[in-house]
Amino acid sequence: MPIKAFNIKSVEGRRVGDRPPRNIQISHDINVSFPSIIEEGLRAEFRVVITYTGLGTITFSGDIIVAASEEEIKKVYDEWKSSGNPPPEKLTQEMYNGVLGGIIPHAFYLAKELKLPPPIPLPTVNISPKKKARKKGGEGIEVV
Repeated sequence: MPIKAFNIKSVEGRRVGDRPPRNIQISHDINVSFPSIIEEGLRAEFRVVITYTGLGTITFSGDIIVAASEEEIKKVYDEWKSSGNPPPEKLTQEMYNGVLGGIIPHAFYLAKELKLPPPIPLPTVNISPKKKARKKGGEGIEVV
């Protein structure tokens, strides 16, 4: 079931204190509410809180719409509502990945503006000496 729409309804960023602690721990809390059926598909509200321990928080709220056939939507919704169990793994994965894919670029921007570390680790580049590169079968740059 593809993501049809992603809407951010509120954003809050807050930095507390001027000096970062020695070991900054970054945690991500993602909550997706029970969906409702709408004309376009399944609509669920989300809330994402990125916490920088002792340094600040960035919070996003909004909704996400998953498109599917009317039959699929009704089946998933009825199973979810009657059993109280989480939705099918594939749907859950698509919803969470859709939310993360939508907020991460904004989170990077807000983190930069608030002088907070990036919300997820950035890739690093390692340029290995030619001797090591030849042993591995080639020369070049490794992105980790």
